[in-house]
Amino acid sequence: MINLKNRIKKARKHARLTQPQLAELIGVSHRTLTSYEKDASKVTIKISQKIASECKVNEIWLLTGKGEMLDDNNDNNVTKVIIEHQDIVKHFKDPERAKDINKRLIEIEAANEELYNKVDSYIQGIHDAAKVFSTPKKKYQEIILKKKKTG
Repeated sequence: MINLKNRIKKARKHARLTQPQLAELIGVSHRTLTSYEKDASKVTIKISQKIASECKVNEIWLLTGKGEMLDDNNDNNVTKVIIEHQDIVKHFKDPERAKDINKRLIEIEAANEELYNKVDSYIQGIHDAAKVFSTPKKKYQEIILKKKKTG
């Protein structure tokens, strides 16, 4: 059976979080989280609950090592989506801004689906335009010729 410090590290890696990311999510310093992964004797119940919650692992497993790491009550598809979303956000130059933008999109979708669809179309248009501007001139000319030939 692995000890608490190793379960904390395993949970963090399962969630695909770095030490600084998890530390921020649970409200401790990076140094404090590092110390938990080296010597977990000072981890409080409240902190272990936060770690389990943020890493989407079974709290009992995290504290005791008993049972499965993933809670049977967790929807693994939801966990997978959350982890994929976290991976996407990591690619932004400004992850905090990316999170804020995503929160706004969620609020728009919840409030008005028609407006959400308009925002989605607008973003798709900008995305398509960005592709055109980033496509080398020769490649762009080939695309135009193909479109003219096909209709």
